[in-house]
Amino acid sequence: MEANKAECGEQPVRVGQRIALNGRVGTVCWRGPVAAGHLQLQDSKRCYRGSLAYSNDSCALSDGEEPEEQQVEMLGVEWDEWRRGVHNGTLGGVFYFRPERIRCYQDAMDKIREIYSEHEQEWIRENSVANQSAVMLTNYGDTPCSFVAEKDVTRGISMEEAVHMRYMTDDIAVIESGTHEFSPHGKGRIGHEFVGRSDALKFFRETSNLLLLGLQDCGIDRVGDCSGYNFPRVQELYLTNNLISSWSVAKEVLKIMPSLETLDMSGNYLTSVGDPPLESAKLSTLLLNRTLVKFEKALEMTAKLPTLTTLGLCQNAYTDLPCIGSLPKLESLDVTGNSIWNWYSVLRLIHSSPSLKKLTVSGNQLSDLCVDSASGKSYSIYEAALEIGKGDREPLRAFGELEELYLDDNCIYDWTTVGNLAVVFPNLRALRFKLCELGKESSQATISVHRQGLIAIFPALKVLNGSDISKYDRINAERYYLTLEHLNSPVFKFTNHPEGLALAHSTRLEEIHGQREAPPDEREILLSRHRTVKVVLVPDADSASFLKPVVTRRLPLSMTIFDLKVMCSKLYDIPLSDVVLVYNSGVGSPGAPKLILPQNMPISEAMTDQDAELDIYGIDDGYTIRVQSRQVYY
Repeated sequence: MEANKAECGEQPVRVGQRIALNGRVGTVCWRGPVAAGHLQLQDSKRCYRGSLAYSNDSCALSDGEEPEEQQVEMLGVEWDEWRRGVHNGTLGGVFYFRPERIRCYQDAMDKIREIYSEHEQEWIRENSVANQSAVMLTNYGDTPCSFVAEKDVTRGISMEEAVHMRYMTDDIAVIESGTHEFSPHGKGRIGHEFVGRSDALKFFRETSNLLLLGLQDCGIDRVGDCSGYNFPRVQELYLTNNLISSWSVAKEVLKIMPSLETLDMSGNYLTSVGDPPLESAKLSTLLLNRTLVKFEKALEMTAKLPTLTTLGLCQNAYTDLPCIGSLPKLESLDVTGNSIWNWYSVLRLIHSSPSLKKLTVSGNQLSDLCVDSASGKSYSIYEAALEIGKGDREPLRAFGELEELYLDDNCIYDWTTVGNLAVVFPNLRALRFKLCELGKESSQATISVHRQGLIAIFPALKVLNGSDISKYDRINAERYYLTLEHLNSPVFKFTNHPEGLALAHSTRLEEIHGQREAPPDEREILLSRHRTVKVVLVPDADSASFLKPVVTRRLPLSMTIFDLKVMCSKLYDIPLSDVVLVYNSGVGSPGAPKLILPQNMPISEAMTDQDAELDIYGIDDGYTIRVQSRQVYY
């Protein structure tokens, strides 16, 4: 174990170095003399106004010297958890240093406020920055820093030591003695006995056996001398939440682990400059989440990774996205939890990376804004895609290569934007998206309508919000979408025939399902909530209800599934809580619309949304609803 104290020959703590102090992790932003008057006891709890001191003599004064005149050598630290601090680098009107981490987030929030300050939607103006970072800035933006004495801090250890502690030793005396803050078994954990433990320890002590190396929360800040270990088979290395500040750690790791495919350095603060690019012939996944590395710096450092396919850059306070042509094989990019607001930059990035198949932009500030920052001109998403791809033979081809797009937790509130996305990304197979309701609560029925609309306008979609889309989900969604034409639905109105779509969605779907008959006069009962349909109710619950007759009923399309369950419960003496309804297109009927064909839906589908109305399921004349029970008694 390396010595922690300067008197043992260790180098002084440097600016930019990561340190720990009683469970707190931070970055040294400054070192120098501080007026002792700024470090005096403030209250009976012995809390220093400008310092987190853990020994009584940290701020001791010289005899006969006034507090205002005494200068005490201290470290200025910005904590990763801002609530741990007591000032912002300025005390008593004296500027000491500027905290860099909080500045990155503050600049991003200021940018978003400026962008949305004149947005037409009041809710967007007021809530565009209502995220976790904004809350932390509001509550703790003035107190992310402290002054600490150098002798009180805990410095990082080498990866060599971490491997020894976690894989080579089973002795927890090091932790119990308090000589280091980090457990070899993980943060706050100790070893426990289990059958075969001795064999497992023997296996893991031979590092040449390891395929995965987990060194999270070990306090690592450098590699050290790992010549005593052999890592020929390690494919995954997790260095999450350590004290790393230099890219040299990643570079050395790639040298000693030739088979490494996944490297996770999330939760470190990579501030070093002038480092040469990383080099590896096998690295395919690099995670740099919560590192505050600039996007351009990340591209510079990965330019010599020819096999890189997955890059994670979450929660790094980005407001813009650059082109990424330097990564020719990149297939997946994750920028979740940033402050990206401009669709133009998103489209530009996608166009610059033809190999990109999956883009995750969840938890950002995307809405309907699409602005060319160079000219200041605003575009629709479709117009921007044409502008960006105008030099190509097929301007939209690069966007058609994207297969997965994740947009949940943004500010997209209008169906016009969604309609544009369906035109630009027609080949999406997976989508995560929920319409921003501008502060309103979404009912299950509304969510169901939105889901049906999304399935209908993205013809290649296989997975929506993590749920597989079955063949019958698509049939029902597309049929229901056609009914929306007569219901004055914004889902249909703003997505059916957006700019750039050669063939309206309704025309395409009518070619598949047939054309509905023209609606009757508005004074009559038309295809709407008030229209009724004749359905067949078939008891299929247990031996008792099975003997009861099949019932034909004419039901309003506005009837909810719950109301239908109540009716069936009374008809067939099944407890309401046990009623299960499933439906199919039945045997057809002479009066059914042409689009309803019995062979199109031979398998019954469950009606699971109790708040949904019948029309959401595309129920029409001639449909069969089977009344089943969760409890079957014979």
